Amino acid sequence: MKNKGILFLTVILAAALMMAGCGGDSTGKETEKPTSSSGSASSSGNTSSSGNVGANAQSEDGFIFESDGTKVVMNAEAADIIKALGEEKDYFEAESCAFKGIDKTYTYSGFRLYTYPVDEVDYVLSVDFMDDSVSTTEGISIGNTKEKVIEVYGEDYEESGSGIVYTKGKSQLKFILDDSDGVSSIEYLAVTD
Repeated sequence: MKNKGILFLTVILAAALMMAGCGGDSTGKETEKPTSSSGSASSSGNTSSSGNVGANAQSEDGFIFESDGTKVVMNAEAADIIKALGEEKDYFEAESCAFKGIDKTYTYSGFRLYTYPVDEVDYVLSVDFMDDSVSTTEGISIGNTKEKVIEVYGEDYEESGSGIVYTKGKSQLKFILDDSDGVSSIEYLAVTD
């Protein structure tokens, strides 16, 4: 009887991990897939690096996150960036729902970096902040106000659910706001369609 209980728990855990690859992360937290500037979810699973994603889409004319001197550019090849960031605190991977291959999540102090695969090469998909120990290149961190965000980034943003989104090049910078217009989450996103 004890072995059946363990088998049942193993099956449940395996199912949960598989589901985490399609819209969740290793903590079970539901994640939002990057969107285009029109707000539609990215679903270009068959796009090759000769399309709008991958090597041809990487550009430093978008929003860039920086950690200890390492620039994290959306849609850039991830290998050199991950190497420069050093050893991650945690790592998670799952079959991609939007691309052919494996999506990967690297957790560092204060932020997570997500990658997407194209033609067996990993590219930077997004960076999300986990706490106020990190900030945007322009100095905004979790805990700042919507007013401060607009002071720094301007009025050219789109309302998105409970936040605001700025689009620049093939990237977006999303600020989730709490009920008192405080920044509760920050995410850099690659525009992949």
